[in-house]
Amino acid sequence: MKKTYQYIVLLALLFIPIHTYAQPPALQSQIKVSPALFNISLSPGKTYTYILTVENLQNQPVPLRAVLDSLATDDDGEFDFLKNRPSPLVEWTTISPSDLLIPAQGKQEVTITVKIPSRVPFGGYYAFLFLDPVLTENQSASRVAARIGIPLLANIGVIDNANKRTQIETFEFTKNIFENSTITTKMSITNASLHHYSVKPVLFIKPLFGKEIELPYEEKILFPGKGRRWEVQHTVQGLIPGFYNATMRVSTGNGNQITSDNSFLILPYKQVLLAGVILSLMVFIIVKRNRLVKAIKILLKTDN
Repeated sequence: MKKTYQYIVLLALLFIPIHTYAQPPALQSQIKVSPALFNISLSPGKTYTYILTVENLQNQPVPLRAVLDSLATDDDGEFDFLKNRPSPLVEWTTISPSDLLIPAQGKQEVTITVKIPSRVPFGGYYAFLFLDPVLTENQSASRVAARIGIPLLANIGVIDNANKRTQIETFEFTKNIFENSTITTKMSITNASLHHYSVKPVLFIKPLFGKEIELPYEEKILFPGKGRRWEVQHTVQGLIPGFYNATMRVSTGNGNQITSDNSFLILPYKQVLLAGVILSLMVFIIVKRNRLVKAIKILLKTDN
């Protein structure tokens, strides 16, 4: 599952500006963190320790302050930093040291300790560890801070069978008939379990005759009781006018998949309509010409 979260690694380097630096370069280009995301399983009554390595890529020391904050999701299951709700994971977690002075071209480790109470409801718990620049009073007058955020995504308790708890609510094409090989799909998937997990959709397109085409989609995390949406446009090489069957296969982990089927037609109907009009006009002209020729022949015979 090391690749499970490769598509959300950008979250770990997320540049969440309260404002932006006028100078120097953006913080995300100065600092490198590893790991980029903590995806952890916890048990009640136990204590866990994790190490975050912070690397300074510039040629001068960088002062940072590490702080924890709650992580919320909106109705579409996306990270929402404007609607943070208190998270127990923040209360259970300590970080040491919280104030860092990373030497030029150097590294420093931050210890993250998570102490779980003996009694806690099973489910998912989420937080963000932010690295904030520490600015002087003079700097604060002309600049305000940017932050780097590292998600902490924790599951507590036995994880449900994701395959049984995941449902493809919708899988459809925006049209039944496309004029060319540019097609657009819409899909929504929901998670009815108490835990978060990652899903990886892949669209398979099968013509009546020929080779099946495989189109991977962005991998996303499904949070408990939430859904995620995809709307993707593809320009697919090799699609010619005709009928196509389509299957969306969603990997839910451990080799399990759920599927949904649909179909679409590629028909350049504008060109077909134009060709039909031209053909009808040609037939009309030919018929009229033949009738005119026959009429002239009859008139000539009558004159004789």
